[in-house]
Amino acid sequence: MDAALTDEWVRVGYCRLRSVFDQLPGWVLFVGTVIVFAVAAEIGIRLARWRRKKPADDDRKSHSSVLLAAILALLGLSLAFSFSMAETRFAERRALVLEEANAIGTTYLRATLLPEPHSREARELLRQYVDIRDVPTPEALAGAMERSQPLHNELWAVAVAASEEQPDPMTALFVQSLNQLIDLHEDRTTVILHQRLPGAILLTLYLVALLAMGTLGYSVGLTRTRPILPSLAVIAAVAIVLLLIVELDRPFERVFEVDQAALDDVRETVSRSEAVQRY
Repeated sequence: MDAALTDEWVRVGYCRLRSVFDQLPGWVLFVGTVIVFAVAAEIGIRLARWRRKKPADDDRKSHSSVLLAAILALLGLSLAFSFSMAETRFAERRALVLEEANAIGTTYLRATLLPEPHSREARELLRQYVDIRDVPTPEALAGAMERSQPLHNELWAVAVAASEEQPDPMTALFVQSLNQLIDLHEDRTTVILHQRLPGAILLTLYLVALLAMGTLGYSVGLTRTRPILPSLAVIAAVAIVLLLIVELDRPFERVFEVDQAALDDVRETVSRSEAVQRY
């Protein structure tokens, strides 16, 4: 029971961490990260200067340099691994938009092969469906997810009625494309909301980066000079990469946007086709 409660607390903690990262604007996250890293570096500098007041150790600087190189190498490897995962998810989201647009267009074309009034009902439902698939904000996603399922049910009811009235290959093609359309909805929802970087990975990245900045400050503090600009450059570089990872992993990117042009093209094509059919 205790283990189950612990796992639940960990899961809730990761969810809250994820929510914080999703809600913060990119510039706030970047500035906050730079400030936290700068504080960690300053703590390392002060600790090193306090250590310098003690009897000198000739190997202290060399040991610090070795440790700094090791932790920076670990940080670089972790950042590269996480960036690759986030970029893969982003590419999947873009590909699914195109696949869904193609599926909607194909389903609409095959709906014209159904007998009336099923053809007209299916085309009307598909026009409504394509209108709600453009989801640029979290609020739009919530509304789209809520409205998509009833449309799936209505479209499937039309497909069943058409199959009972006209059980031929044309109707079977429509059913096949409709089934693919519903599956793509589930795929897109899963990739956007669930297949993301685990909260443990994000937390580990920031902790390792924090340790690296502290070690960097300690190494700088062992010298007689204080290279501010190079240290700030390292801090800013790590903060930028972390920001890119977070932005790529967000369901709704503020820096990187999933192009919805394919869905817009399908919407226009469906509208023109309907206008021609009415004429």
